Amino acid sequence: MPLPSAWVDALMAKLTVRYGEAFMRQYADAEPAIVKADWAEVLDGFRGEDIGYALRYLPSERPPNAMQFRGICRRAPAATQAQLPAPVTPMPDAIRAKLAEMRSRMQRNPRFGAWAAGSALDAARDGAAVPREAIDAALQATGDLPTTSDDEALLSSRVTAT
Repeated sequence: MPLPSAWVDALMAKLTVRYGEAFMRQYADAEPAIVKADWAEVLDGFRGEDIGYALRYLPSERPPNAMQFRGICRRAPAATQAQLPAPVTPMPDAIRAKLAEMRSRMQRNPRFGAWAAGSALDAARDGAAVPREAIDAALQATGDLPTTSDDEALLSSRVTAT
């Protein structure tokens, strides 16, 4: 769908003001309606922001034709899309309570943290379903990294959604 005629009229007026007679001379032998239709077709699909960008970065030495103006529009920054926040999956109350209990015990006895972390990793390796947060915390607490790709796959397969 070509650029709306009101946009083309405004663009032609703006370019005439910026370049004066130099812009008008380019199309002295052409019908104004044909010139506007060509610009509308050449600029088909561009957003108002793209055209605004091109108007801000016009060449100073001579007025652009439709193809040159399109080239400037193409250099406009891409539109940014609003991003949705990551979905929040609520943690089950039982896991939240267990984690709170473990935090409390770790504050009272730092050695408990290493024991609990090792237990979580052992449980995952033994086939139990373990929350991802527990695996991540255990790996961080113990510095234990999966030693093989099979070990990583095993741990990943035991992780539960929280």
